[in-house]
Amino acid sequence: MAQFFGGRSRFIIIMQKMNYIAALTMWVILAYLAYRYIGQLFAFKSAPILSSAVLSIIYFPVAYWALKEKIKYERDGKNYKQGGKGEGAIYYELLKLSDNYLVFQDVKFPTKDFNIDFVVVGPTGIFAIEVKSHKGIIGFNG
Repeated sequence: MAQFFGGRSRFIIIMQKMNYIAALTMWVILAYLAYRYIGQLFAFKSAPILSSAVLSIIYFPVAYWALKEKIKYERDGKNYKQGGKGEGAIYYELLKLSDNYLVFQDVKFPTKDFNIDFVVVGPTGIFAIEVKSHKGIIGFNG
């Protein structure tokens, strides 16, 4: 079995958790807005049509924004989860390499904002492996 150094991508772990928390926060905001909207509607005994119109102008755009953000954070969270699954699948394949190989996971560069998912060093050479686990077309030019 190959020797492994490093661990799962911290970026994926952090971003997945942050998106989950953000989506949960948006749910709370939506629930609070609905609670306040309904409470305000019942609070106005005189001029209920005017008050409901004014409240709708105030609350619905904010609720729409919160709903859009919630959907975006849920989608992004699923994408990060899918990325983590893809890296896990490659990790288990790299476990099958012989003891002659060294595998470095989540290699970061001090002055750059990117990482290499896996660097494999062995008798056959040095390989940089970037994992993608989403549907789509992968191309190569050159």
